[in-house]
Amino acid sequence: MPERATGSFAGGLAVAYVFLHLLPEIAEGNEAIGEALSDVLRPTPLLDLGIFLVALAGFTAFYGLERLAQRGSAAGEPTAGVYWLHLGSFMIYNALIT
Repeated sequence: MPERATGSFAGGLAVAYVFLHLLPEIAEGNEAIGEALSDVLRPTPLLDLGIFLVALAGFTAFYGLERLAQRGSAAGEPTAGVYWLHLGSFMIYNALIT
């Protein structure tokens, strides 16, 4: 099976997993956070969508970094700037999760 088709299929599965499994779990956590913050902040529709906007921003940032790596590669290897950008963003991602 060609590598491009396999990668595309795996990427589609990952996106489906995020939207069908992870986002509903995040929504449940969003309700708990909303209840805890109800004394501090007044709930608004935009605040309710905030967690989804953050997830969408992360997805878009990851896609942008991958496109940058593909375009900025010379002879199949990314440039030093793209490498450090990827490394730095992965460090921030790991720090947020930790």
